Amino acid sequence: MEPERNGRRFLFVFFAAAAIVLASCAHEEMAAGPVKADVVAKTGGKVLLFHGGTVEAKKVFCPGEVITAYRYSTPYAAMKPVGKVQLGKYVGGHYIDAKVIEGDVKTGDVVEKGSAACLVVPGMR
Repeated sequence: MEPERNGRRFLFVFFAAAAIVLASCAHEEMAAGPVKADVVAKTGGKVLLFHGGTVEAKKVFCPGEVITAYRYSTPYAAMKPVGKVQLGKYVGGHYIDAKVIEGDVKTGDVVEKGSAACLVVPGMR
């Protein structure tokens, strides 16, 4: 009976110590401060657009073209125009670099033309 009791105590102490260590690690990580994910590009700034690599997107979005950027104010709400971007060259198989020529564009905004759309993603400044 004594070995079983010691085994239970050992497991209790082990799990209690593990919980304390994990809680203190999570607390230190959160204490570093919030990470800001939004990249706001003002007029003249650069953004990176994700288009998914579809053939249709490559046909619709032409380098040098100026397209309006939109933002959803809340989920399922109508999009509102927030600026205009001038498309640059294709980067890799899924991205287009672009320059903001009007307004403020940030991560999560959408650039649409016809049935194709690009999502503004972080990556360039």
